[in-house]
This record gives sequence, structure tokens and C-alpha cells, in this order.
Amino acid sequence: MYRVGYPDGVTEQRPEDEGDRRPAPADSPVKPPAIRASDADRDRVAEILREALAEGRLDAEEHSERIDAVYRARTRAELEPLVSDLPGGQPSVAPSPAPAPGA
Repeated sequence: MYRVGYPDGVTEQRPEDEGDRRPAPADSPVKPPAIRASDADRDRVAEILREALAEGRLDAEEHSERIDAVYRARTRAELEPLVSDLPGGQPSVAPSPAPAPGA
């Protein structure tokens, strides 16, 4: 048996095999579901890596390691770190739309 305490001061005893079934605190961050990477996502990242190799930002060995990781990646989150330190991997800021004529 073990004792479980709740924020309102209530305690209860539970058998060892029951576990703690209190809900997660409201302030704990909820992770969004991982978005699966598409072939287009992988191709975009591979192109950024090819450009980095051509510009001399990556050597052939590091390029090879990252390309292998690109094609093993299952989610977009796995792709992001592979190009986060390269210029083409930085999020782009879209320009503000032009006002409509006559507005």
C-alpha cells in the first residue's frame, strides 16, 4: 500500500499494483501529435543539404550522414535538426500581402 496526496489535502491509500491515476497537472505542456514526413518534405531537406555541400558548408562525410538520416526520418520533427544550422533550413518570413488596389 502507498499513500496518494492531492492538492486539496485529501489523501488515500492504494495497493502497490494500482499505480498513480491522478490526472496530469493542467500546466504540463501537451505535445501536438508528430506529423509524418512526406517524400516532398524529405526532398526539400535533401536539396538544402546538396546546396550546403556545394557551398562548402558541409563536407562529404557530414553530408552523407545527414542524407542517410533524411531518408530514415519518419516525422517532420526528425528532419528539422538536420538543416537547422544551415541558411536554407531557417524558417522564412513571408512578406506582408500588398494592399488591394483602391483600398
